[in-house]
Amino acid sequence: MDKPLPDWIPFTLVIVVILLMLWWKFADELRFRWRAQWAEGRITNWMGATVGGKRVFHPIIEFHTAEGVHLSYRAEEQSEDRPMYEPGTIVRVKYDPRNPRRVKTIYPRKGHT
Repeated sequence: MDKPLPDWIPFTLVIVVILLMLWWKFADELRFRWRAQWAEGRITNWMGATVGGKRVFHPIIEFHTAEGVHLSYRAEEQSEDRPMYEPGTIVRVKYDPRNPRRVKTIYPRKGHT
């Protein structure tokens, strides 16, 4: 005679599937947060482009890793019409020491350059 599945098994399977989906979606971000190191960066220039008829600007940022490696990157953030900060503005750079090109930029509050 076959015994029916206990009521808790389908519920548990749904919870496990949801947890696995969440881990798959957020694992890279969590690893970045755990490993990331901070460095002082500086906006050195702005890269301008026209997108959809609008003029946009991306900051070019330089920083040194804890190992002394000098890196420069174009930030994903953009401003329209004109650059938001002057070249020379200090920013904070959060980077992955295993892949220093993976960065997040923290800008000063406007008016506190």
